[in-house]
Amino acid sequence: MNTALWSRRSELDYTVTPQRNNGDDTVVTVDRAADLADLLARTAAELLDALLAIHLDTLVHLAERRGWDTELLLRAADCVRSSGWEARVLLPEKISPYRRDLVARAGGTVDAHGGRAFLAIHDRSGSELQRVEAEVPADWHSLRAALYRIAWADPETVELQPRQRAGLDLGPRLKINVSS
Repeated sequence: MNTALWSRRSELDYTVTPQRNNGDDTVVTVDRAADLADLLARTAAELLDALLAIHLDTLVHLAERRGWDTELLLRAADCVRSSGWEARVLLPEKISPYRRDLVARAGGTVDAHGGRAFLAIHDRSGSELQRVEAEVPADWHSLRAALYRIAWADPETVELQPRQRAGLDLGPRLKINVSS
């Protein structure tokens, strides 16, 4: 099932359009009226919850029209919510230009409960030598701002640099000194 969101309120809500119907499956598109500006103004976690609610409401509507039990759909939605909506991102690794045996890696995760960014140094074999972490707000934009660039400042120091606006860091600045 596809859920099509329309910003114009003049569209009929729950209009079902068949897309494909064969012996194995049936695919339909259901048009739904939605305030897209309100949806896009939400945080990432709120947006995911709102989209899940719209999609679940559409599924339940179709199931009730066909006389199906809706309990399985409601349980599936609860499982999706309880999974945490976790998103992960890794920056490309950066080999030290001073010591070719050191590799810096950075990344982070964000879910409905919070976010974490990390910076780690590995040797050529992949063994982690040092690692630092910092918390970031629980939204995708904050994680993306925190994970801007890995930079080797000197032969002993690597830094995870966040994005900046007006000279201010938009995320934590993580630094590792290899000699310590």
